[in-house]
Amino acid sequence: MLCTRRRITAQNRARAAELLDRVGLTHVADRYPAELPFGLHKRLDLARALAEEPELLILDEPFGGLDAVSAPCWRGRSCRNSDVEPPS
Repeated sequence: MLCTRRRITAQNRARAAELLDRVGLTHVADRYPAELPFGLHKRLDLARALAEEPELLILDEPFGGLDAVSAPCWRGRSCRNSDVEPPS
């Protein structure tokens, strides 16, 4: 599901599993991206962006596709993984 490089090594698989766990997608790791609902697809997009280990990640409405219960949780989680304080 999460592949950013052509050659897949054991290290790449481990990193993909780590990222899928980080965004809460381990339960659907065996599915194709097209099979995922919109909200889960947004999480996959985030995992793909994190896979490249960017110094700066700019997100345009990253929580727009999430339901009202999940959005605040993900907003807080993403800020905890950075040096930025979550919005109040």
